[in-house]
Amino acid sequence: MLRFRDNLMRALVSLGAIALAICIGCDRCASPSQPAPEPAPTAEDFERPDSPMALIPAGPFTKGCLPDDPYFCDSPRETVTLPAYRIDLYEVSAENYSRCVAARACPHGNRPTIEDGEHLPVQSVTWPEAKAYCDWMGRRLPTSNEWEKAARGSDARQFPWGDAWDPVRSNWCDGDECDGSVDGYAEAAPVDAFPGGVSPFGVYNMAGNVAEWTATPHPAKDGFYIVRGGAFAPPTGMGEPAAQTTWRESSDPPNVGPGHLGFRCAADKP
Repeated sequence: MLRFRDNLMRALVSLGAIALAICIGCDRCASPSQPAPEPAPTAEDFERPDSPMALIPAGPFTKGCLPDDPYFCDSPRETVTLPAYRIDLYEVSAENYSRCVAARACPHGNRPTIEDGEHLPVQSVTWPEAKAYCDWMGRRLPTSNEWEKAARGSDARQFPWGDAWDPVRSNWCDGDECDGSVDGYAEAAPVDAFPGGVSPFGVYNMAGNVAEWTATPHPAKDGFYIVRGGAFAPPTGMGEPAAQTTWRESSDPPNVGPGHLGFRCAADKP
């Protein structure tokens, strides 16, 4: 009886070893693994907005102004030659910038929320915020020279539409209180407003609406960047008719974002 029990135990141990060996080699016997967590979305997972660009052909253009021009001249005239490049047809809108914020590629900043303002330009933008958006779009900020050529073409015109000031072709600080009594907008206008004021290349709002950052450091102000185009405010400075000229330059330090300051992007020709 004792010998039978010993044989039975040996048989059970052998069967257990065989079963264990089979289980180790069998995927169905293995402990189920936990599914890998879904990776967090990155900026690359968000669709970029459709943002058309104008092609600016290679060649020379006349930069600056002459001392006898009808407006204060602080940018001596010279001929500059540029390679071909592209520039946004419109200023960057609040809606398009919000997509960059949703993708966590752009900071929200302290700008106010614009209700029903998807076609209005984004405002109160600092230079790093503007650069972050252009980077996300696979573009860059335009240089000051690129901005000016896109605004005036090659015929040295005073304004994007020609040489004569016309108060209804741009969004500037009209009236005594910037009340929109002349151009129809007391504050910012849609990015596709004023089709009668486009540049020779069909680029919108290069005079007025919001002033625009460029990639060019100011040569005489350390840490400042050149700002181009007039604006809807304030009544002096960026909002006055003289600021709507194609050659007028201003500047700001990169960490400021006044309410009348926005931007557009550029890119090299593909």
